[in-house]
Amino acid sequence: MFRFNNGILITNDNCIGCNYCISQCSIMGANISATRKGKKIIAIDSDKCNHCGKCITLCIHEAREYLDDIDSFYNDLQNGEKISLIVDPSFYFTFGDNAEKILQYFHSIGVEKIYDSTFGSEISIWGTVKYLKDNYYKSAREKAFIVNNCPAFINVVEMKYPQLISKVIPVQSGPLCTAIYVHKYLEDTNKLAYLGPCIAKKDEFKDNLHYNTKNKLSF
Repeated sequence: MFRFNNGILITNDNCIGCNYCISQCSIMGANISATRKGKKIIAIDSDKCNHCGKCITLCIHEAREYLDDIDSFYNDLQNGEKISLIVDPSFYFTFGDNAEKILQYFHSIGVEKIYDSTFGSEISIWGTVKYLKDNYYKSAREKAFIVNNCPAFINVVEMKYPQLISKVIPVQSGPLCTAIYVHKYLEDTNKLAYLGPCIAKKDEFKDNLHYNTKNKLSF
């Protein structure tokens, strides 16, 4: 069994082993020269990759892919699962006038409710500012200072610098604040899906959601 490419980022058959991804990757050892089916490729060590997605953008051979959950999303809808959708604001910038049509399509195939994660981001900012104000007079050793906004960066902290975990401000990111709000205050108990460009969000939901919400939310 091939021991690499077992995560949410993989190297596909387009790879020619040019090493460009190695030279551009910020995580030493995340890209590995390997042989698959008799062909040299640059594979991904999923235990070291922080899923920032930089290699997808930079690879000129389109040899990197992100394994999203779109198939299970459609299957759940077809099986009658009740799903609400949280949409990242960048979706509207990316698709412009077509954004509304795409969301209407999702609604037509069974998505019950659609939320813009912007209001969750506002909650996250409010919580972060409140923490900073409440802890202003504490010494640097006693308070956190790392904003929980980029899950790719948090992945690096967890993998490389676990001593800094206590320095991460204890406030959820925008999408998770949205999820918690719609469940607690809007009483939406549907399964939730997230639509956005950030690959590492999948790690954030998987690692933190159930722990912080006592298994009351399902992504």
